[in-house]
Amino acid sequence: MRLLLYTYLILPFVINAQFDSTQVEVNTDTTLNSRIEFKDTIKETDEGKSAEIFVSNNFNNQDGLVIKWIVSTIYNEEGFDLYRKQDGLDWVKLNETPINLIRNTQLDTNLNKDEQGLYNFTLNNSYDEFQKSFPRVFVLIKSIYNNYLANLIGIIYYDKTAIKDVSYQYKLLKGSSNNELAISENYKCGNYVKESPPDSLEVERFKKRCDIKWKPDINRYYGVDIYRKTNDSTFKKITITPRAIQKSEDEKGNINFPEVCYVDEDINKEYAYTYKFVAINYFGQPSKESEEIFVPKKDFDSPEKPFNLVPVKHDSKMTIDLSWDFIPVDDLAGFNIYRSNLLEGPYEKINKSLLSNTTAFYNDKVSITGDYYYYCSSIDFSGNESYSGKIYLQIHDMLPPDAPKNLQSETGPGFINLSWDNNIESDLKGYFIQRSLNDEDNSDNHFININSKPTFENTFSEKLSKNVRNKFVYRVIAVDTSFNRSKPSINSLAQMPDVTPPNHPVIKSIDFKDKMMVIYWIPNIESDLEGYNLFRKLKNDSTDFKKVNNLTIPRDINSYRDRLTTPGKEYLYLVKAVDVNGNISLPSKEFFGYNPKEKLTTLLNLSSELNEKRKRITLLWNLENSEIPVQGSIVLRSTDDNVLKPYSKLIQENSFIDNITPGLYNYQVRTYTKDGIVIMSEVINIELIKNE
Repeated sequence: MRLLLYTYLILPFVINAQFDSTQVEVNTDTTLNSRIEFKDTIKETDEGKSAEIFVSNNFNNQDGLVIKWIVSTIYNEEGFDLYRKQDGLDWVKLNETPINLIRNTQLDTNLNKDEQGLYNFTLNNSYDEFQKSFPRVFVLIKSIYNNYLANLIGIIYYDKTAIKDVSYQYKLLKGSSNNELAISENYKCGNYVKESPPDSLEVERFKKRCDIKWKPDINRYYGVDIYRKTNDSTFKKITITPRAIQKSEDEKGNINFPEVCYVDEDINKEYAYTYKFVAINYFGQPSKESEEIFVPKKDFDSPEKPFNLVPVKHDSKMTIDLSWDFIPVDDLAGFNIYRSNLLEGPYEKINKSLLSNTTAFYNDKVSITGDYYYYCSSIDFSGNESYSGKIYLQIHDMLPPDAPKNLQSETGPGFINLSWDNNIESDLKGYFIQRSLNDEDNSDNHFININSKPTFENTFSEKLSKNVRNKFVYRVIAVDTSFNRSKPSINSLAQMPDVTPPNHPVIKSIDFKDKMMVIYWIPNIESDLEGYNLFRKLKNDSTDFKKVNNLTIPRDINSYRDRLTTPGKEYLYLVKAVDVNGNISLPSKEFFGYNPKEKLTTLLNLSSELNEKRKRITLLWNLENSEIPVQGSIVLRSTDDNVLKPYSKLIQENSFIDNITPGLYNYQVRTYTKDGIVIMSEVINIELIKNE
């Protein structure tokens, strides 16, 4: 966010400052011809900085750069320190002592009367009093025009050590506090070249003034001087001080520059004028002159107005014929016709091009009935216009609208949607939607209105019972504000889709035959039945039912052979019916089915090894049918012929080691399959004898 100087000038107000420490006198022989309202001269950035640095090549035919800064306090009690840096190097302080207000109480011949008064005022008031004073604004403005005064105030520095073709950046600090106020953009040292003049210059002439516009650029220049000449005379400056432009807030709260930057009111309608413009930068240096803008002399005298404006006729076809009288003159260009529905307007020009200066007749065609007001105008070749008196007439409509076009229907469960192209008549009141039952010849059908009042929308939706199977014929009629009815649209046929599902099937039995589950159900009787889908899940499974069949089971089949069940598993089945329109019935009641277990003919072989020295028994076992999936095994043990009891947890290994003491031991292994079957080994007896 850049720090910008904002001022605006209000004419006419003249100020001449003869200042002492206590008062400001206002006279009329000043070089400042404007009152300046100073509003937040410096707007602070988000970082809290409160200054703006401007850099320029030296304009005094000397080498180096000139640096000027604008601060909200104008000058600083402690003075300023200025630093400079090149790319890749550190900041270097340029001034040995703070740059501050120079206190010279002697009369300075380099200052004019106004400037001397402002300078004396600055010297003779304390810093706090100066900050509260209004004349400090003029001190700043004069310091922009006069670099000598800027030097006295302490807001300018001539960097004569800057090297040509090298870019520099400058930093401003506040006195002993070393508070950073601003950092400039990079600026390349070189020969001084004048700035370009203001952009987008435009002059618009009126009878008693010229509105002058340009594109303000407050980053590039402070104000604009305007020069004007009449016919073959020499140019004279018409702005005593440069015209500075400030942004302002409009009625909507937007902050923008004004559309017109300067109004030249010293205008004689008999003269042609030529303007040129020069921008003044913050160092008081003028830009290049703009190109000259020529504003020719213009005729502002209106022609004689038309008279005797009358309607010749008007009829039910919405046409009106107008005629008028006029006085022919050499600069008469032609006529315009204006129309409104209200006496007070607004009125619109209804002729597309200017009517001939020999024509005194116009035929108007209106689109709606009602009250109409007209007037006629004469216009000359300079664009001046004069107006006749107003006349009134009333139009009645007898023409019906066109028949609606492109009627389309869309059906869904419980509704029929209609749509058609909008009619373009401006007096359209709406549409009536009509319906009839479809038959072989719909030309003699009796249609009824569905809506009692015209609808202005070009869509309509009718809700019906989902079970309605009739075929309907629809048409639409347009009606205007005079209740003229159009011919009906082309008919559109519509029938709602079938949304009624079949009844739910009933499973009557499930058998297990030839290693398959066979499911039987009672056939449905619906005429539009397509077939059935069978669903299955394990009895104690919490997941949803899964469909068994890949293709829909045909309607004439009422059983299904399920080959993909597992022996020993319990299942639940259900059936759903589906019709040719895709409607699916509720499911049948769940039905239980069981695939019996196959008898296992496998043995569990158990062997043992006794290590008497270590008092350890090792058990080893295996299934004769190793392909049977198992969950694991449990070792059971008893001593002295007691009951076998579980001695281990469920283990996955096929071996077990038991450390024992002398005595008699009985062992058995039980293996559990994943189908829940238990396979038991023989009981083996082992005795460890105590050594004496």
